[in-house]
Amino acid sequence: KNGKMLDKYEADFYSKGSMLLSKLPTKILGRKIDSAEVEKETGGSNVLYLSETISKIKVEKPNKMYEQIIASKISGDSKGLSFNRAEGTDFEMYSNYIVFNAKNIISPIADEAFAYYTYKLISSFEEENQTIHKLKITPKRTTEPVFEGYLYIVDDTWQIYATDILTLGERINIPIIDTMFIKQQYTFNQKDKHWVKQLQVLDFNGGLLGIGFGGNFTQTFSNYNFNPAFDKNTFGRVITEFEEKANIKNDDFWNAQRQVALTANE
Repeated sequence: KNGKMLDKYEADFYSKGSMLLSKLPTKILGRKIDSAEVEKETGGSNVLYLSETISKIKVEKPNKMYEQIIASKISGDSKGLSFNRAEGTDFEMYSNYIVFNAKNIISPIADEAFAYYTYKLISSFEEENQTIHKLKITPKRTTEPVFEGYLYIVDDTWQIYATDILTLGERINIPIIDTMFIKQQYTFNQKDKHWVKQLQVLDFNGGLLGIGFGGNFTQTFSNYNFNPAFDKNTFGRVITEFEEKANIKNDDFWNAQRQVALTANE
C-alpha cells in the first residue's frame, strides 16, 4: 500500500560520487609499485574517480525509467563500480527485491521478509508529530542475499522514515567489495502526506591484489510530482539520454547547482 504511491512519479536527481585509494602494496604480482607515480597520477589526493550528475527522472513501476542527463562531469576510472546515475541506484525498499548488479537482494519489508529477517525494537522518537520506531534487522541466514542494520518505521502508517543497512560484496556479485552501506533519509511531503526519499548515501570499501579502496556516492531526490502526465512515448528503448552540452557545463553552473559540496580532496 505505501509503495503504491511511489509507483509513478517524476523528480530531480543529483549524484556526487568518488573513489579513493586507501592502501597500496609495495608489489603486485612481483612488480614493484612506484608510489610517487601513483601520487602524481592522483594529484596527491588519492582520488581515483570523481563524478557529478544532474538529471530528471521519470519512473513507472515495476520496470520503467527514463533519465534525462542535464549535466555530467567525470574524472578518472571507476573500474565499473560507479553509481552516478539514477538508473541502477533507485533502491526502492517498498519493492520485494533491491537489484544490485543483476542480483536480487531481499528487502527488509518484502512480502516474505519474516522468512529471512528477525526484528528488534531499539527505540522510538517523535518527528512531524509522528512516532518513529528504530528497528534492528538481523538476517536469519547470513549466506543469503540479505541486508542487516537498522530500519526506521513510522508508527500507524508503517511508512519508511530512514534506512541504515549494509550488505556484503559476495551477496551482490561484486567480490572486490567487502561491505556496501546504504543510508536513506525520507522527508514528509506535506502535499501528499507521505514520507518520500530525499537523500541516499552509498558507502563501500574493498580491495584487490593488496590494493585497498573506498567509495562514496551521495544522491538527492527532489521536486517530486506523483501525478505526471506520461504518454505512450515516455518510455521506449532509450533509458538514458544526454542533453546537448551536458558534459561541458562550466564551474559557475556547478557551483550554483550542486546539492552536495565537494571535499578538499575532491
